Amino acid sequence: MIRCVASVPLVAATTCALADGVSRPDERIVIQRTSDAAIIGFEWIDPIGDRLTLIRAGSRLCAVRFSDPVTLNDSSRPSTFSSGDPTRKVDVEISEADWPVDGKAPIWRRRTVTLSMGAMVGLGHWSVLKGKSTIKCGATLFGWMYPRGLGVLDGRAEVSPTAWQSIGDVNLQDKKMAWHLLDSSGNRGWIAVPLEALPGAKTMGRAAATGVSIGVKVFPNFAKPE
Repeated sequence: MIRCVASVPLVAATTCALADGVSRPDERIVIQRTSDAAIIGFEWIDPIGDRLTLIRAGSRLCAVRFSDPVTLNDSSRPSTFSSGDPTRKVDVEISEADWPVDGKAPIWRRRTVTLSMGAMVGLGHWSVLKGKSTIKCGATLFGWMYPRGLGVLDGRAEVSPTAWQSIGDVNLQDKKMAWHLLDSSGNRGWIAVPLEALPGAKTMGRAAATGVSIGVKVFPNFAKPE
């Protein structure tokens, strides 16, 4: 289970600590790394910009694409009952389909939702984060993490970051397709997968020329930031 704790006042950041002590990278590192690589933890994913993330949850297939998030100028002085953090919003295009059989293309149903998160209000264990910041794929509930991250809150799912920006371009038979299990019972560290190695990438650059083995998968030239 992801526990999100509001940042110090006037600093646009949210830290999400994971139950086993493995942490999502600092928000500034996430923003830097996701300019050209997707970050995948055992319980969360941060895609590259407005690239599609595919989610497989049971018999459901979802594709999620984030627009540019915005931060409103409504921060306030922190108090005993409020962190004072500004409100953040993002529009999310969500496409859903039944998992296709016999190699057929999925039949997508699309909708757009607006997610938001504001100041943490309350006291101690009774604190809550203002706004609506969750989406579902099948029975799996995900929470939004600024700027474009998704973390499993309830359930489990497999995800595949992609280079596609349009749902019409998705090809589940792409040879670069790789599914990663998001599950709160896991304990592995996070990895960064460069754009060139993602399904839908048109060219293979030097960064994708070599691979490092992770279990049964091979991911090109991944590394944590210094």
